[in-house]
Amino acid sequence: MWFLCIPCAFKCAHIRTPNIQLAETALADEQLLLGDRLALQRRVLRLGKPPRRWKRPAWAPEALWEPREVVIEGRPLNKTTGVFVYTMGAGC
Repeated sequence: MWFLCIPCAFKCAHIRTPNIQLAETALADEQLLLGDRLALQRRVLRLGKPPRRWKRPAWAPEALWEPREVVIEGRPLNKTTGVFVYTMGAGC
């Protein structure tokens, strides 16, 4: 999306003010997808640190939420490793 690419160009040029304004303008769009909205909200929070912005938006806790990490461990079902079972389906 254009509103995610242009702020990257501003970031490379070390220009912060248009970057924040562009991200806040893009957040006002109602057709913004959830993942893009979350990325823009996190960008606004990252760029809007004091003294540039003193007050945090109301959606700040939702944007900073991180899902918990789930670790799935796998182990072989039989005692031999490297053996593949090619029988699949109910008739086999």
